[in-house]
Amino acid sequence: MPNTKWTPELTNFFITALLDECRAGNRPHTTLNPLGRQHVLKRLRDHTGRDWKWEPCKSKWRELKKRWSCWKYLHRFSGIGHHPVTGAIDMPEEWWEDKVKVYPIAKVFQQERLEREEDLNIIFANMEPVNVGPCEDGSHERGRAGAPTHYVVSDESNDSEADLQMHNSPPPPPQPTRSTLRRCASNAKRKASDPMESRASFLEGFKTFYHDVSDWKKEMQTYSASKKAAEDAEYEEFMKELLAAGVKPSSHEYFMASEVLVDVTRRGAYRPLPTIEDKLAWIKKRAYLMKIEQPPM
Repeated sequence: MPNTKWTPELTNFFITALLDECRAGNRPHTTLNPLGRQHVLKRLRDHTGRDWKWEPCKSKWRELKKRWSCWKYLHRFSGIGHHPVTGAIDMPEEWWEDKVKVYPIAKVFQQERLEREEDLNIIFANMEPVNVGPCEDGSHERGRAGAPTHYVVSDESNDSEADLQMHNSPPPPPQPTRSTLRRCASNAKRKASDPMESRASFLEGFKTFYHDVSDWKKEMQTYSASKKAAEDAEYEEFMKELLAAGVKPSSHEYFMASEVLVDVTRRGAYRPLPTIEDKLAWIKKRAYLMKIEQPPM
């Protein structure tokens, strides 16, 4: 949906929808799972009366995460003051010069505070941003991996979701091709001071890559399970409909329906039929065709 107008009211509605999905457990990793995205898109359609795709929502997610990360980054420094009315960060211009060089979006917080900070903390939980360079006391803030890391900041529209995930793990390793392995071996030879350092870094990166793939597989399994449950519920609903129309469980019609409607594609043709008589006639014809289409024993 091009040219989406994100008004403050629509942005607040979007944040509320994201918050509800996170609390419902539909953000198992660093972003919403397919079920959570479907719920958010449905709520936006009901609220605006327009059709929605996930692309503008993903762009808004990135924007909110950038603002939240910048706000958290600025509050890592000691002695922060706030304006008593606007809640914006009240610090001298010299202090802002260095921060804006690291994070250009920080300029907005000279005039305003981060809206709905507590809700964004829940939405982006377990995505704690990490510091860039030395703090005011001369030390480096380190991530969970124990090494100085940096923010991932980008305004390009083609950034992938993985590029915008702010975690402290080492960068993912290159693809395990022959050329990559030769290049890694050459780099290891050049590091004469500590030959084991390159190997340890590669193994740590490969471990991170393995965990990312495992998380993706778990997410796809969850999606497949929810899709299968929805299909089973539809099948059960159609069989109950036949019982309510007076079809006896011991009848030939009920048995034929159980054989025909077990297939999802056939249910797509069965669903729009207007009356129960039309549905029973279609089931009988479909069962007859299935019988004559069976190959001889």
